Amino acid sequence: MGSYSSIKHHYHPSVDLAEYMRVNNIGLRQIARCMDVSPSTVSRILSQERKINAEIAIKLSVVVGNTAFSWLEKQILFDISQAEKFVKYERLTKIPITFESKIHSHLQHPNSL
Repeated sequence: MGSYSSIKHHYHPSVDLAEYMRVNNIGLRQIARCMDVSPSTVSRILSQERKINAEIAIKLSVVVGNTAFSWLEKQILFDISQAEKFVKYERLTKIPITFESKIHSHLQHPNSL
């Protein structure tokens, strides 16, 4: 069946952080200090062992640049691209509905509830 969504391979946001550090000659301890996190936290982010959460995204936006949303979006796109490798789409079945639910209606018209 193939991939359900249009998400293609996306890279982990740590790639952007590592590039920023390399271009600006900033070390792990310095970036950690500026972000008010431990060096091990930055190390885990750089090695893709830790995801970018909302708090880290805010800190990255202040210290490195871009918006917190953009950091989170990169993480979400990466997570989805990784998850799609393991989802067995052929085992999934869409539930047929005969009426428009409030939730479905709300997703299409957010001000309708």
